Amino acid sequence: MDRIPDEIMCKIFLFVTQPSLSFTKPGYYNEPSPLAKLSKLMMVSKGWQLVINQTPYLWTHLSSSDPLLITTKAISLSRTAPLHIKCVARMMYPDRLTSLFVDAVGSHVHRWRTAVFKNVFKALPSNESQQQQAPLLESLVVIKDFACSARNPFGGGQLPRLKYLYCQQVDWPWSVSGLSSLTIDNRRRQNITELDLAHILTNNPLLTALRIVQRYPPPEKPYPGTFPILHRPHLKSLKLDLSGSLSDFVLRHVRAPECSKFGYSIHDGWEASLQYLICFFRSTLSSASARPNLRPRLSIIPEHRSFALEMKCDGEDSIEHPTFYVHLRQIDSARLLTWTVDHLLPSTNVDLAVTLCLPNGFPLKTRSQLQEFLRKLPPATDLDISNGYKPDFLFDLLSVDLKGSESDAGDSFLLPGLEEITLFALDCDWDGFLRMLEERSRTVGRISSPAPLKLRLIQLELDEDVKQRIVDLVGQENVTEEEGSDTEDDPGSDAFLEY
Repeated sequence: MDRIPDEIMCKIFLFVTQPSLSFTKPGYYNEPSPLAKLSKLMMVSKGWQLVINQTPYLWTHLSSSDPLLITTKAISLSRTAPLHIKCVARMMYPDRLTSLFVDAVGSHVHRWRTAVFKNVFKALPSNESQQQQAPLLESLVVIKDFACSARNPFGGGQLPRLKYLYCQQVDWPWSVSGLSSLTIDNRRRQNITELDLAHILTNNPLLTALRIVQRYPPPEKPYPGTFPILHRPHLKSLKLDLSGSLSDFVLRHVRAPECSKFGYSIHDGWEASLQYLICFFRSTLSSASARPNLRPRLSIIPEHRSFALEMKCDGEDSIEHPTFYVHLRQIDSARLLTWTVDHLLPSTNVDLAVTLCLPNGFPLKTRSQLQEFLRKLPPATDLDISNGYKPDFLFDLLSVDLKGSESDAGDSFLLPGLEEITLFALDCDWDGFLRMLEERSRTVGRISSPAPLKLRLIQLELDEDVKQRIVDLVGQENVTEEEGSDTEDDPGSDAFLEY
């Protein structure tokens, strides 16, 4: 080891000691601090201690979990190198150690490169009339009760390099501009208005990612006057979980042709936004179609008082692939089904696989309603049928050969592209199901037999003769039996909001 050049050793030390987790990861706040790791390396030998003490950038990651004496030493040994601040109060009220740490690093704001604050009540700066410059600050994360002048963080000092801002449960608005990524998560507060949104959209034209959460209705402060349409060609990720009027304001005034990750969750006022969703649906599919190894898949999940659309891509597990997510609550999901097949799906000619979920509470209750809907849904390749839905007349409809229908231009079945059916904890007429498999597995008229359906049978209690008949009709290789799990995915979860 003594033969390794000092500059190489320092790079190894930096790799070993720097934080390994993002602040969004659960273990981030319990991870040992970089200075704690560095202290252990210094105990190996006097040679290592000397090299570390003479290398300023090894002392730049400062954490409130370190003793104040170590923090003070690190500030001195780091000389003029940019600092990375992590200040996490262990208690939900002001404590002396956090206050002392903020005082120690606060006089070096001009050197900050990145900063993470959580549960910090100490104001920055202590005197709000004192203006502090942060010319190097590129990334700022503030979580819960960050005490600073809301419209003038750092006393109104300039933040010319700030590109990434993440705010959770923090009083807004802040006067910021030039950002490339902005997250505002105020789900328990209601202080964002249309005027604030207008300032955000206007002052940050180079945004690539925007996420805003505010589930309470906003104050009654509509935007005064007419706001223009803003073209944002750099915006690739837009996630909104807002009340109706705020979401509608963003969708009406933003055009983002390159947006490939779109998430939209809303409780009320959704009708005015439907026409604007189509633009983002097109941009997402356009991004997916540009990748030849991907096939976009749209899942339609209608329930009694909610409706979800979730577009992902087959053939790729990376979080970078295009996604489109819409979740509407307290709505008439039957109307949304009609809108989906009459307006959303016809808006694009991309090869799109469709999964139709039929849960308990599926809104189309009669045979005629379901038949009309299925006629308009030719690209559907998968059906997911869950516990509580009675699919008897569905199987009957899927068994019928539609001969000579003008709308079908020849002999065919409803959902002619159907490839897979998933049955979850279902109790139904298995004779009707077997009859449907038999009809769709044989040659009808001039049409050759389609490929056998693939079946996923989850938590089903089937007689052995029924199982054997299913295997005889579609083949053992096309039947998958699963025990399932005790929990199901919640289409209203917040997972779609994570980056």
